[in-house]
Amino acid sequence: MRTVEVDPLTPEDAEELALALLKGEELQSSQLEAVAKAITIATDCIAFYIHYVISEMKFLGDDTNVKLVNDIVSKALVEPNDPWHLQHYRNRLNVYFEASELEVVLFILDELAFADEALSLKELHARLAANVEAMDSQTAKQIVSGDSELFRNILMQLSRDHYLKKRETDGAFLYRFPVIKRWWLLSRGLI
Repeated sequence: MRTVEVDPLTPEDAEELALALLKGEELQSSQLEAVAKAITIATDCIAFYIHYVISEMKFLGDDTNVKLVNDIVSKALVEPNDPWHLQHYRNRLNVYFEASELEVVLFILDELAFADEALSLKELHARLAANVEAMDSQTAKQIVSGDSELFRNILMQLSRDHYLKKRETDGAFLYRFPVIKRWWLLSRGLI
């Protein structure tokens, strides 16, 4: 069976969707286009999140503005009921990775969440090596001892599962979606 990649909307399409939904819900603002753009940016052009933000705006009945967009997104990222189903990003790691790999996977995701910029394979490996003694992971020790293919495989699996992407200019790794990076930091208590 052919694998089909379901990408987020393009920024233009996401903004058009947000604007159409804002108008459809009869939400009023003197800055409707700016609000639509803010929604697009805050949701990484993901249609499900765009719909949620606008639905919340309608429910709240507040003045439709950029601050409200940011408040709604911030709340969704920490809401115990997890309306965006973000906990799935953590839970599915237990399914896709062996227990022996999980500590390395969490380390990679934590390190990239902390990083201000993308990190190369070499930089991630150096960070893992610097922390391996504090880890109770045979996989980490195996990688640091020279099994770079195992490390590459873990990174590729995280990329296939939409956690990470490779920067086209140099192949360095970063979170595919900034909103997921932000959620990861919050959910793991890293900020």
